[in-house]
Amino acid sequence: MAALVTATPTGADLLPGPVVLVRPDRNEADAAALRDAGFTVLVEPYLSVTTADDPAPALALLDVLDPRRTGRDTWLVLTSARTMAHWAALVGPHLLYAALAAAHEGGLRVACVGSATAATLPDGMSPTLTATNPDASALLDDLLAATAYPMLALLPGSAIARPTLADGLTAAGWAVRTAAVYDTRSVLTRPASADLLAAGTAAALVLRSPSAVAAVAGFVQPDPSVTIVAVGPTTTSAVREQGWSAVTPDSPDSGAVARALFRALTRSQ
Repeated sequence: MAALVTATPTGADLLPGPVVLVRPDRNEADAAALRDAGFTVLVEPYLSVTTADDPAPALALLDVLDPRRTGRDTWLVLTSARTMAHWAALVGPHLLYAALAAAHEGGLRVACVGSATAATLPDGMSPTLTATNPDASALLDDLLAATAYPMLALLPGSAIARPTLADGLTAAGWAVRTAAVYDTRSVLTRPASADLLAAGTAAALVLRSPSAVAAVAGFVQPDPSVTIVAVGPTTTSAVREQGWSAVTPDSPDSGAVARALFRALTRSQ
């Protein structure tokens, strides 16, 4: 009698259409993990990221890094892996890295929202603190827990950054200096995949930021049959504010994203 063979389903067995990735960049890891799980992937950015037009705020923040002003009461707080490249583009990489090195030597501390952001620091510079979860709220809690009294926080980042960190630190008595070093905007032309999402032909959608949620919502309301994977609590909250249901992975790792989608689809079969 022949042995009974049970085939393990792949993503292709579970989904009739592609998983849509909408980030403006850095989709490679998610795409690879999803394809490894057997899913078909469609990468189509709904956002574009450009260096800020006005260099003045970036230069002003650079000036604050002067070691004569900066000491152990100052934190550089980085919430995106995009920040350093755009800051360097605005002020010049050599000037920025020299200023950071001098400030670090003088006691500047650095907090990063996650390991990918920490990896963008110049050679020889490592974060004092990396958030326990890659989320602005977690980073805020970790900063406040790590300090005995209010300090100065320097926050370069996106022009549309949510005020979670700046407001939370200000409320705790910190001095906060912000600078928009890059802009994140919806693309100008409606992505072709918006029609697939509306029809449910694209079977899943991965969202990694509230700005991505807003960009998708600006073009389409996905059909309820589309499985939405929202990475992180702020993204999940933004998805729910749109009235959409979401699956939230237990970590932002690309493998966790693929596993969360696989589990959700397996349960629905």
